[in-house]
Amino acid sequence: WQKDSQTQLMPADFIPLAEASGLVSKIDYLVMKTVFADMETLQKAGLSMPVSLNISSADLSNPAFMSSLKKLICSTTVKPENIEVEITESQAMQDYSLVAPIIKELTMLGISISIDDFGTGYSSLAHFSQLGAKVLKLDKSFVKQLNDPGNTSALPVIRMVQKLAEQCSASVVAEGVENSQQQAILYQNGYLIGQGYLFDKPLTFTELMSK
Repeated sequence: WQKDSQTQLMPADFIPLAEASGLVSKIDYLVMKTVFADMETLQKAGLSMPVSLNISSADLSNPAFMSSLKKLICSTTVKPENIEVEITESQAMQDYSLVAPIIKELTMLGISISIDDFGTGYSSLAHFSQLGAKVLKLDKSFVKQLNDPGNTSALPVIRMVQKLAEQCSASVVAEGVENSQQQAILYQNGYLIGQGYLFDKPLTFTELMSK
C-alpha cells in the first residue's frame, strides 16, 4: 500500500488489522475492481496474461463479495480463463464444506483455482482431489531451506508436491524464489514456474506497463 509519496506499508502491517475490523472484504473488492480494469487495459494493449486474486475466508463466505466477482466477469471484457482465484491450503481444508461448492461455481464460470502455501497444512487427499484446483503453489518456507546445501529435509516435500500436481493434471509454482541456487534445484525437480524477487520485485501497474 503506497500510503503517500514517502510511505509504503507491507501487507503484514495492515491486512491483520483489516481482518480484525471486518474491512478486509471491502479492501479485497477495491483491489479486485482495480485488477479487472488493469486487465482490460492490458488486453487493449494486446497483452493477455493470467492474474491471481487472493480470496480470504471472509470473502468466500460473503455473498455480496462473490456476487460482485460474478458481475465483474459478466460486465467486463476480461476473459474468465485469465482469472485465477487463490485460496490457502489450510483454508480449503478447514472450510471444505463451505469452499467446495463455491469453487465448483467459480470453475463453471471458467475461473482457475490455485491452492496457495501448499505443504504447510494437513490436506485430506480425498477432499483435495475433488476441489479441481489447477495450480499448486509450493510454500516459500520450503524454497528458503534450499539456501543451505546441507539441509535436505525440504526436498521430499518439494518432490511430493510436484508429483501430486502432475498426478492431478495441475501446474506447480514455487513461491519465494530469491536466487539462482534455489531456481536450479527447483528446475532439477520438475518446477518450471516460479515467483519471487529473483524475477522481479512487486511493481505498480504503471511500472509493469513500462517494462
